[in-house]
Amino acid sequence: YINRSYNIAGVMFDSIAQITAICANTSNDNIQIASDIGRNYGNAAMIRNDLIDLLPKFGESSGALSKKPHEDIEKGVWTYPVIHLMQNADGEDRKFVMTLLGNKSDNSTYYLMESMLNKYGSINATLDLITEYKEKADNSIMKFPESGSRRLLLELTELLENLRSI
Repeated sequence: YINRSYNIAGVMFDSIAQITAICANTSNDNIQIASDIGRNYGNAAMIRNDLIDLLPKFGESSGALSKKPHEDIEKGVWTYPVIHLMQNADGEDRKFVMTLLGNKSDNSTYYLMESMLNKYGSINATLDLITEYKEKADNSIMKFPESGSRRLLLELTELLENLRSI
């Protein structure tokens, strides 16, 4: 799953960060730091996007990567929240999720899925994984000298965790 997240979003943010650092004519060490920030930020952003896709209350407002609400579940994509749920759910709930994967459904079914994600701690586990990658990005950001740019980068990574307050 993490490799998939990197291949979809991490590589893009990693590349943009490296290109930006190269254009700024900085050192190879700083290019590597920028790469680490981009990779970890991109992974966190992808994981966050995958979680939002499963939460009906965010459904219509999730426009990241031009995805429709519940697109991953309808396509049968195993995202981290689904993987965690399947590893922790009882047999009946796992069967329900398996019937949902790869099929279009209605909002009441998606709300049931969300309640299962809550029941088995999959939402919190996903938020914790987002935080893990956010903190990796922050640790790399802190390697840069104090500046307005560093503060702005830290503010940007804070947005990755705004789902915790909802």
